[in-house]
Amino acid sequence: MRFLTKKAFTLLEFLLITILLSFLALLSLNNRQEINYNHLLFMSSYYYNQAKALSNKEDISFEYLGNIVHFNSDGNVDQARTIYFGNHKVIIHLGNGSLRYE
Repeated sequence: MRFLTKKAFTLLEFLLITILLSFLALLSLNNRQEINYNHLLFMSSYYYNQAKALSNKEDISFEYLGNIVHFNSDGNVDQARTIYFGNHKVIIHLGNGSLRYE
């Protein structure tokens, strides 16, 4: 009887140690990446202001994180550029102002 009790105790110890080590491993892993949505917010603001310029038939400028974009009354941009948002980039084409996201 004493032999069985000793086996059960070592199994309980093993389970407690395994749970404790698993919990510590989860705490020590810091692989959470901060997701950057600035490129999506910029694109949303861009399309909104372009549509506003088209519907109101007026020149509009807007700024997003230091990037200034000018639309004329036809919704066209006056300057092509590439704007970098960390790993992402948004390319503004000259003329109709279409966007390309990479």
